[in-house]
Amino acid sequence: LVEKMTQIMFQGEASRISGLLEKLPPTEIHSRPQLSIFTAWMYLLRGQFNQAGELMRNLEAMLSAISSPDETAVLTGHIAAIRAFLTRNDGDLPRAIALSEQARVQLPESEDNVLQRSLNLINLGVAYALNGDFEPALNTLAEAKTVSHKAGIMAVTLGAAYEIAQIYLAQGQLRKAI
Repeated sequence: LVEKMTQIMFQGEASRISGLLEKLPPTEIHSRPQLSIFTAWMYLLRGQFNQAGELMRNLEAMLSAISSPDETAVLTGHIAAIRAFLTRNDGDLPRAIALSEQARVQLPESEDNVLQRSLNLINLGVAYALNGDFEPALNTLAEAKTVSHKAGIMAVTLGAAYEIAQIYLAQGQLRKAI
């Protein structure tokens, strides 16, 4: 199921995944770490930050019961990425940057995680920009654009390009923004 959801996400059909997840009982989602992660990402994409935060609290409580160190590391990377979005939304930019950098290291560079890695890179780039750190913002957003483009995730590629253009516009560099 998780592999199928990843394939659907690659195709840019997040609404299909949302529909599938909404049909599941909440107890099913809360008892399965991967479903909790996917559901939290869906909540983030829909701007439902409180629901994503609730799932993260539940998932963090479950981490100690997971026996596989590899699975724990991957889940910790996802938690850091999602927490970074939530923290940036709350305005704590230094913490959002730290969490996104943590996720950047912990999320495996695999096909299963390329969408989440790309979204984390965009979040990191935006957090850098909002913090006034434009060079790392542009570098990180360029990386997000490249990673998502190579994976064929055009919505994320366009999102990264848009954020890059916004930085150049804010700096008055109109030619670079185009």
